[in-house]
Amino acid sequence: MKHLMTMILLSSVSLSFCQSQVELKRVEDFMQIITENEFTDIQELSKFLILNDSLMQENGKLALQMARHFANSWNDHLKRYCDGKYHIVHHNDINSQLFDDYKLQYDHFEDVYYAVCDDKIFTSVIVKKVKIISFFPGLIKHVDNYAYPIMLN
Repeated sequence: MKHLMTMILLSSVSLSFCQSQVELKRVEDFMQIITENEFTDIQELSKFLILNDSLMQENGKLALQMARHFANSWNDHLKRYCDGKYHIVHHNDINSQLFDDYKLQYDHFEDVYYAVCDDKIFTSVIVKKVKIISFFPGLIKHVDNYAYPIMLN
């Protein structure tokens, strides 16, 4: 029985690790596409994002506009401040000092990744079930020095 419990625990930890690796890869791939402006239609974006019905109207026109806005902001930021370099970090692995300037108001930090460049958080990326539900740096509402993410779903 003790061995069975150990096996169950190890399986659970392994599954959780695998899912977080898949999510990290998903965020990295999405950021790469955004960086290279390689998205051309809503089908490409929907591989990465959970989009609500209003964002999907008119063949995803609003979702594409939002993605282009993010791509422009992201690429401008990369050129100005980061020499084109950034990395994606899970909430549990980030240097806690970075939260001095970026306080995300969100309850499920196990779902949060950050795009970091020049030792600053540029944006949070929230992932549920291996799809992105929030990623907007220019659209985050700042109230009382907290960033409140805007959800896509």
